[in-house]
Order: sequence, then structure tokens, then C-alpha cells
Amino acid sequence: MSRGTALARGAAAVALVVTALATPARAGDGDDVWAEASRTEDEAAARTGYDQAMEDGDRFATLAASGSTSTGATIRLVESAVNAYELAASLEPTEAEPHFRAGEVLFAFYLDCRVVSKLCSGPGKTKDAQAKRVLAHWHAFEQLAPLDPRVTDLLFDRALLHTKLATAEDIALSIADYEALIDREPNAIDREKAIWLGNLAESDMMAGRLEDSIAAYQEAVRLSPTPSIFYGLAVAYDRDEQGGKAREIIQALGVEQFELWVDEVQRGSTFYVPDGEVYYYLALIEEALGRSDDAIVAWRVYLASGAHPEFQPRARANKAALEAAQAAAGAATTGTQGTTRTDKADKADKADKADKAGKAGKGDKPGTADKPGTVKPPPRGWP
Repeated sequence: MSRGTALARGAAAVALVVTALATPARAGDGDDVWAEASRTEDEAAARTGYDQAMEDGDRFATLAASGSTSTGATIRLVESAVNAYELAASLEPTEAEPHFRAGEVLFAFYLDCRVVSKLCSGPGKTKDAQAKRVLAHWHAFEQLAPLDPRVTDLLFDRALLHTKLATAEDIALSIADYEALIDREPNAIDREKAIWLGNLAESDMMAGRLEDSIAAYQEAVRLSPTPSIFYGLAVAYDRDEQGGKAREIIQALGVEQFELWVDEVQRGSTFYVPDGEVYYYLALIEEALGRSDDAIVAWRVYLASGAHPEFQPRARANKAALEAAQAAAGAATTGTQGTTRTDKADKADKADKADKAGKAGKGDKPGTADKPGTVKPPPRGWP
């Protein structure tokens, strides 16, 4: 999953909060004089309260964006801004603007880790509670102002947040957002379209829609043949029981492209949900490149993570096939050279014993040796 297409928007998110908030947002801006005059006393009071709440929200958000306050003070200012916008929304329930501004402030300060913010937890991380708050406001904004062009601007980030939450409902909503984005931006450059299609393909795969995933990946590869998109296509093929095609893709890319992909993952520009999912990719790549020992370790880590239970049987079958091949090769070596074994085979035997001890007769379900942090991670400083 790539986050690159939103970089230009994300890199200026806090600045955009300030500039976007510079424009006053009065309820009923489009009303004529007669509509204004016909307001009841209660309606007029609500309008006045709305205007004041929006001004308060803008003021608090601007102060928070100044960067001149402590972390605690910044949190208080952000929350005060959001509370003010939510008050405005309650006073004028048909107004979309409070929801847009509340969502932007929450996203910019808590979640958009490409922006320097004291409240951000780091690249690739998201806080579920804050993500849900942002999504609630962004969806409310679209519901109240479906034709506002800013809806299109936020679709990519909204899709990413839904993907990170990773519930079945959120994955379905991420698919809808990617499809809407692709439909609304027919003239986008190929690189952007490829990222959208690649992310759509990943969401389709998470939803079990492998045929749709493969089709989206194929189109993405045509537009921009990057390693992450090619590897996504390979994984989709493998999970669709087309392992030969998967390995052909990986072998054609070679080691250099693999190292580029590793760098993308370590920098956080490419991520997978949930965290253990990346090890399916790693295991398949290592296997295709002939690194059986490393592949077996990665398969174990993936299985121990519990990521995507629907794809665990395929991973287990891949791991078993590699272990069987190693056992056959070891038997052949023993038959021709007595009891001599290679160092790699010895390491594999030790790993097998630890694996069996952890499983306690329960297949590849997490056991003592399969718990994250107890299985030796893949080499090369993998996260």
C-alpha cells in the first residue's frame, strides 16, 4: 500500500489548516436578504453562535499550528478547535464546513506523519480513535456537501485511514473511495493512477476479491511498473493458486528491485495492513529468489502474526513445500556424503525443532516459538 500520491497535500497540511481557516464561514452565506430577515429569534441566535464557534475554532487551530506551544498546550488547542467546530455543527446541522475543518485539524495534527507535528506518532502509524474521529467528520462533510471539490481532494487520505483500521466495513469503504477517486480524476498522471489502482488492488485482496485485485494490479503495472506494484500482483497470483506466475514475476525483477522495495518499506512509503502482512510478501520473494532458509523464517513470522486468516492455509502450504524440498535435499546429501550436512540445513533443523516445540501439536497456530518477537526475524535489519 503506497501513500505517495497524497504527499503534496500532506506536506502542507498544517499550513493548509491555517490558510483554509482564513476564510470566514458564515451559515447561510448563500441566503438572500429575505431569507435572513425571515429567521426566527432562535434561528438568529443559532446563526450568531455558529459564527462565533467557527471563529473560535479557527483561532485555536491557528495557534496550534504556530509551533510555539508545548505538546500539552498544542493538544489543548487542537481539542478546543475541534470542540468549537463541533459546537458550530450542532448549531447549524446543515452546514458542511465545520465538519471539513474539524477533520482537517485532527488529521493534520494527529495522523499525517509526513508533517512535522508534536502529536504525530511517526511514519506509517495511526491512532485508531483519532482516525475514527477524522473519518466521521469527513463522511459528514461529504454527506452535506457531496459536490464540494474538496471531497475529491480528501478521498485518498480517507481511503488510507479506512485501510489502516482494516475492519471488513472499513476495507469496503476504502474500495469505494479508491474507485470514486479513479472515476473523478480521469486526467491524473499515470504515476498517480497506478498508486490508486495498486492500493485498490490491495484492498480488493484484503476483501478476498482476488480476480478484481489481479485486474487492478495488471492495470497499475501497465501505467507504472514499480516493485511494490509488481510484488502486489505476485502475491495476488500466489493467493489465487497461480504460484508459477507469481514466482516468474519476482525472478524477472531480480535482487536489485527487491532491495528497492525493502528500502520503501523501511522508509514507510510502502506499508501493509496488518503489520504481519509484509512477511507474506517477504517470504514469497525470498523463496522465488532461491533463499529458502530466509523464506521459511518469514513464512513462520507471517503465520505467527495471524494476519489475514483466509490466506494462512496458502502460506502454510508454501512453507511445507519448502521444508519438504529441504528435507529431500538433505536426505540426498546424507546418502552421498554420510552424515555431512550444510550449515543452512543445520539451521533449518534447529528452527524446525523450535517451531515444533512452540506448536505443541497445533499446526502453525501461534505457540511459544511462533509468538512475535520470539521467532528470529528475517535478516538485513527488517522491521
